[in-house]
Amino acid sequence: MRIYNRTSEAFLKKVVLFAKKIFLEEMSLHFTGKKVHFQGTIFPLDFVVFEGRRLWGYYDHGQYTIGLNKLLMYEAKDEVIKNVLRHELVHFYAHIFYRDQYPRVKAHGEEFRNLCKSFGYDERVYAARSNLELDNAQVIDPEFDKVFSKLQKLLSLQSSDNQHESELATIKANELLLEYNLKIAKKFSANDLSSHANGQMNDLNDLKDLNKMNEELDTCVDVVITAKKSNAKHEAMSSILRHFFVKTVYSRFEDLFALEVVGTRSNVEIAKYIATYLDRQLEEIFLQEKKKNPKLLKGVVAKNSFMRGIALGYKKKLEDYKRQQQQKLQQQQNFMASTSMHDEFAAKNALALIEDDLEERLAQAYPSLSSRKTYARHDVHANSLGQKSGENLKIHTAINSGSSQNSSGTFYLN
Repeated sequence: MRIYNRTSEAFLKKVVLFAKKIFLEEMSLHFTGKKVHFQGTIFPLDFVVFEGRRLWGYYDHGQYTIGLNKLLMYEAKDEVIKNVLRHELVHFYAHIFYRDQYPRVKAHGEEFRNLCKSFGYDERVYAARSNLELDNAQVIDPEFDKVFSKLQKLLSLQSSDNQHESELATIKANELLLEYNLKIAKKFSANDLSSHANGQMNDLNDLKDLNKMNEELDTCVDVVITAKKSNAKHEAMSSILRHFFVKTVYSRFEDLFALEVVGTRSNVEIAKYIATYLDRQLEEIFLQEKKKNPKLLKGVVAKNSFMRGIALGYKKKLEDYKRQQQQKLQQQQNFMASTSMHDEFAAKNALALIEDDLEERLAQAYPSLSSRKTYARHDVHANSLGQKSGENLKIHTAINSGSSQNSSGTFYLN
């Protein structure tokens, strides 16, 4: 799961500066504006923060993206971060060096180790596993030790029974990380970052207002389904998922289509479960209906129209339910008409705020997202059958909560 917040944005600014320095001084490559110049060709390269239990980092050659574990942001010294980064940058280098042959190159095989050695890297870089506590102990960084000590005290307060104290500790912890990461970033590129960093530092005052806690909640992104290509079932899934307070995005991973969801952590987790359920359930609904109406549901056009109908039917079901609930509330209330109008306005305003928040999260995760339109043949009868099925669709949620900690302390590099 990829995460986005102001702390991770500050962390990634530092990571990009580290990458530029490593590329230039250790690999003799130029990295500017998310682009790497190599042998007369320009390759894209992006960085993200992710949350996971087994990996410190990964390189996704389909997306030309390096992911760094969120724990590095909170617990790793800069030299440890650089070594994780070096490891993933060598994977990137191997990709652009071997190109078409890259899929046949072993992830941590002879070619990878030879590249590491050519850059002067030792076991600390090309090892495929790392123990953060041991790695940190080998690096002397008084400034980090001071920050980390404060951070540990603040994080311990997050489990406080006092709600106000717990929330304030969370805010202070993120404020501390922002200051530290921006300070490091300014050291590396005072000219490039000074104006931006100063603006960010002014914004730190906003974090002291508990009413703005939502600004610091993680924006999470995760893939909920992949396939060779998208179809009407995926469009129906996308439409239904948007009713659960997430935004949906169509992405490409090399030769695969992916449906991603963007939102708060809890809503993304719920959407992942619902997507898995829908992927199986929509097919079953179609097959059951096809047995009843084999002539009406024959062919691809009929199936696609049926799937789009399910999404419309489910939307209608939700709208009818909301209307019924509003009517019940109005019947139960003995307030003046003006009070009822005020309550209705407040409810609509709350929904608008949620939608605005989702739009901001979408823009945070995908700053330059483009829209798409689909045109397809339509079967009225099949669509009507799909709408009836959508009105009867029930989603049974059962979210499993699991620990994100790795008890062994050893994480792996991919």
